Amino acid sequence: MKSYQVASFAFVSVLLASRVALAQEPPAPPAEAPSSEPSLEPLPEAPLQPRPIGVPPLQLRSTTSVYAAPNAGAESEDAPVYTPSKPNSYFRFGLGARVTYAPNAGLDPFTESDSIGQVSLEVSRTLLARGKTSLAIGIGWDVGAKATTARGVDSDLTHHRVLVPIEGRYHFASWLYGFGKVAPGASLLALAVKDASAPTALSDLRPGFALDASVGASFLIIGHGPADQKKARLWATPEFGYGWTTSARPTLTTDAREDVLGVEEGASMNLVAVRGGFFRLGIGVTY
Repeated sequence: MKSYQVASFAFVSVLLASRVALAQEPPAPPAEAPSSEPSLEPLPEAPLQPRPIGVPPLQLRSTTSVYAAPNAGAESEDAPVYTPSKPNSYFRFGLGARVTYAPNAGLDPFTESDSIGQVSLEVSRTLLARGKTSLAIGIGWDVGAKATTARGVDSDLTHHRVLVPIEGRYHFASWLYGFGKVAPGASLLALAVKDASAPTALSDLRPGFALDASVGASFLIIGHGPADQKKARLWATPEFGYGWTTSARPTLTTDAREDVLGVEEGASMNLVAVRGGFFRLGIGVTY
């Protein structure tokens, strides 16, 4: 064999041996991928600043968020809006008709019956209210007149009563309350007699003291709703009681006491007093 053939064979053998050796070596591990997370490096600590003396440290307050239902606004718009007030406390304006049964001999010349009718006006204000009870005070005026004709003599009577009612109430429900009332005050009785044969009428005014005591109830007619709702309400009020006045002996005299014949003498009468039971039916507006 020639020398160059030997050299070629040796080169090819070495090349094949190197490839076999490379195939038997384990594969190298893959290179690590660069991390996407930023590296956290410790920040340099800032020096603590001294806090001024007398200045309180800053306090953080936590806030809590309140979730509102979607229909909360709609419900608040539909709900009635009113200003709450103290229940069972209000002003009251009353108008009524009163009939007093007063059997008195001194009233016989001025009335054909023992009953006297009057118109009643009253205004009151609640002073105290505790639960279902309340106390009110006010002022009232009763006025009535009667006239009669007997044996050609015209006579008439006018009775005024100015009273200060003190009223205790018990509210059974928002539409009903009962009451007891004491009303001291003054009375004025005006009497007049006119004889067809006399030139002038005989008259007299008799003031006195008056006192009423009564019980009753008020029923709501118009204005139902919560008791603490501020609005006008209409009530119907029946009332029973007893009225008393001081007695007086009127002396009827003429308006012109002196005439050409001298002084006109007055006519003395029996004691007059308006005392007896009464019934009153009224309506009242409260606010």
